[in-house]
Amino acid sequence: MDKLFIIGNGFDSAHNFPTKYKHFRKYLIKEYDNPYSYIPEEAIGPDGETANYRHVAGLLINLFDGYYNDEDWGDVEAALPDLDYRQFLEDVNMENDDRNIYHTIYSNEDAINNLGTCMPIMKELIHEWLETVVINANTKKAFPNLIDKDGIVLTFNYTDTLEKVYKINPKNICHIHGMIGQDIVFGHGKIDNLLEGAYSRYFISEVKLQDVINSMLKDVDGCIAKHSTFFVNLSKEPIRDIYSIGFSFANVDLEYIIEICRRIDTSSVVWHLTQFDKSKGNIKRFEQVIRGCGFKGTFGQLI
Repeated sequence: MDKLFIIGNGFDSAHNFPTKYKHFRKYLIKEYDNPYSYIPEEAIGPDGETANYRHVAGLLINLFDGYYNDEDWGDVEAALPDLDYRQFLEDVNMENDDRNIYHTIYSNEDAINNLGTCMPIMKELIHEWLETVVINANTKKAFPNLIDKDGIVLTFNYTDTLEKVYKINPKNICHIHGMIGQDIVFGHGKIDNLLEGAYSRYFISEVKLQDVINSMLKDVDGCIAKHSTFFVNLSKEPIRDIYSIGFSFANVDLEYIIEICRRIDTSSVVWHLTQFDKSKGNIKRFEQVIRGCGFKGTFGQLI
């Protein structure tokens, strides 16, 4: 087993499976009856705060529609800390009377609290949607002469395309972020203070706002620890070629590439990118990113 495959969402897209952001968006609109809502709301039940799923669906659409590009799933994750949450907040005008000032402050506090309740439900909505994605085992292989049953695979996809279409032994596959029917990992890795001056402008604590953003953090260290056996075993395999297919090298996922380069002596390894990466003008950038993760080998023929 001298081949390591790193698989991203572009792999499923190459098989025409409906796994892009636009498909997730279409699901939300259909399932939640055109859920266009600009203010997240919550309901207080006997067990605590529970968000209205329709409002959350609308919230996600409104936030993401103003950011995502190229329908790339990695970009959607990367967008999480940079989405414009300020649309839910109102500047505090100190020239107003006390009643209006306090009304604005309380309204902002409610908005942030509600946002904190809503954001984690994104994972549940993604899970719901994934359950509707059908992977046909008879689908024509997009990479028939490349991926073999004995390959070792690190996949960032939640689907079982590799198992069903390519018949790869599940023991050789690491679903680093989980898969359909299991808990999934979804989030961002950026933890900077995202709205400095929030208190002076909105009378909202930066800490409280940061808590909302942190609720969507991806626990990369936890994922590596959970799948430590996979990474440890990489050092025991004679890896000669690494193929990254449909992987966008988003900053949040680079720790996994660093871990691979730490576990493998990459000095004699050849890394292969794809023709699609070339068509998007990403080859040089990806090569630089891979080098920055500790890769010491060479770059080979495009897939």
